Amino acid sequence: MGKCSSLSNYYAHLLHALRANLTTALSIHAQIIKTNTPLTPFLTSNLINLYATSSLFNQAHHLLNTAPSLNPASWSTLIAAHARNAQPFEALHLFQRMLRHHPSRPSQQLIASLAHACASHSLLFPGFQIHGLSIKLGFHCMPFSGCALVDMYAKCGCALESHKVFDEMPERDEASWGGLICGYARNGRPMEAMGVFVEMVRVGVSMNAFSLSSVLRACAEAALYEPGRAMHALAVAIGLEQEAFVGCALVDMYGKCGDIDDARLIFDFIPNPNLASWNAMIMAYAHQGSAEPVFRLFGRMKELGLALDEVTLLGVLKSCTNAGLADEGLCVLDAMQHGLYGVRPGVCHYTCVVGALGHAGRFEEAEGLILSMPCEPDSTVWRVLLSACMAHSNMELGLHAGEKVLSFDHHDDASYVMLSNMYASAENWDEVARVRKMMHKREVRKEAGLSWIEVRNEVHSFTAGDRSHPDTAEIYSNLKFLLYRIKELGYEPDTGLVLHNVEVGRKKEALSYHSEKLAVAFGVIRVALGKPLRVIKNLRICGDCHVAMKLMSKVVGREIIVRDPHRYHRFKDGHCSCGDYW
Repeated sequence: MGKCSSLSNYYAHLLHALRANLTTALSIHAQIIKTNTPLTPFLTSNLINLYATSSLFNQAHHLLNTAPSLNPASWSTLIAAHARNAQPFEALHLFQRMLRHHPSRPSQQLIASLAHACASHSLLFPGFQIHGLSIKLGFHCMPFSGCALVDMYAKCGCALESHKVFDEMPERDEASWGGLICGYARNGRPMEAMGVFVEMVRVGVSMNAFSLSSVLRACAEAALYEPGRAMHALAVAIGLEQEAFVGCALVDMYGKCGDIDDARLIFDFIPNPNLASWNAMIMAYAHQGSAEPVFRLFGRMKELGLALDEVTLLGVLKSCTNAGLADEGLCVLDAMQHGLYGVRPGVCHYTCVVGALGHAGRFEEAEGLILSMPCEPDSTVWRVLLSACMAHSNMELGLHAGEKVLSFDHHDDASYVMLSNMYASAENWDEVARVRKMMHKREVRKEAGLSWIEVRNEVHSFTAGDRSHPDTAEIYSNLKFLLYRIKELGYEPDTGLVLHNVEVGRKKEALSYHSEKLAVAFGVIRVALGKPLRVIKNLRICGDCHVAMKLMSKVVGREIIVRDPHRYHRFKDGHCSCGDYW
């Protein structure tokens, strides 16, 4: 018996040492079977670990189900492997089986694996249960499991709960700080992410590639250009600039802040850019409507034999949409449908091409593409068609598209607004009133238009006609002067864009004080000479403001960069980078 036990231990240690070499390890397992070596819990655990870490789950489960004896490590190994492979339901089911067969105390590592499993699919309710169990076991304050819980809540969209877990941890390492920063950035709360990062530096925690890339992500999402540049300088100072995560985050940050030149400079200096870096660079160009460099990068990726993914093709198609290249978009989509890129088109890819066709006025093709999609069209693709119909005054198809959107979501405020505007442009005020009454009945409120601009690391936001800013008098005085100057260059307010049944004078006044105009007027006063004015909007820029921005850039002699949800507009010397196509 002692000899058999020694042989089992020998094979177990051998498997552990050779686990990276799957072929050799499998031959050892074959030898174990040939020699009829007893499967002790230690040997079984190593065999399960071998198959689980190689993603050979059928074999791992067969061992688990047929082994004469198991220890908790055998279960934990397989649960952790399912968690790493984003298979939360399998991990949670195994955990339930483990508690029935081996009701021993779970380890801190196992709790962390289960939290990561819940995080992979944003499973909040099971996550609550794992958190409750960790409290019961006294693990919730420990670094390993505590960090996993911080990450789990962040990925479930619960930033405050993530911070509560973090606050309860007596010892916080780099990973826990980085997880909290990433959580805020992921949940659209960039200022909180920046605040946590500043606090991390203040208490003397050393930063790593993860924490730095997370705060860069926060800067990117809010287009915080100056803080992003400061983070770039910090990355250079501590030697992290060329780390894969940091390099990719820098490309993304500069791209989303509208500085395409610096984004490309960073990309070109990354020694071996990963797929995420290529995608970030392609997306940066796509949001600018620069299709030519996108196709050059796309071609280079194919030459290098790089694996493309859904994001790569989405960036290529988005560049076609923003550049008005409907035929090129159709060609890329056709290639995807025939499997040339190894990526099957999803709804988001079809939506880009529908947008390109719609804005080109090719409505029959756009609707036909929607109806022929192999996947179920969602509200987004119909909303894109509705937007194109509104731009081209295609009332009949627009109403049909609007009905489709509202059949998916009765509370889609943008669709109600577009329908109302279509009726208003046709001066059908009875239908406008009907749509607004429907919105009121369904308690749908139109999203307020907001524009914000960063000045000396402080974000200033404006709404249309906003008079809440401390510098209101100076802002309005400067805006009045700018409007006077651009009228000298031929600007005339486009009152046709004010779709309300009011007199012309009130329409002109409403146009004069749109939020982006207020932001630019403030920026001219407060942003240092020579620096571009960077304005972010939550809604699409209107035609009147687009004309005004072109002329203002000429009057003030500086670049004005406006980012709306669809794309970037770079106004310079009276022209826009979009070529008046958006």
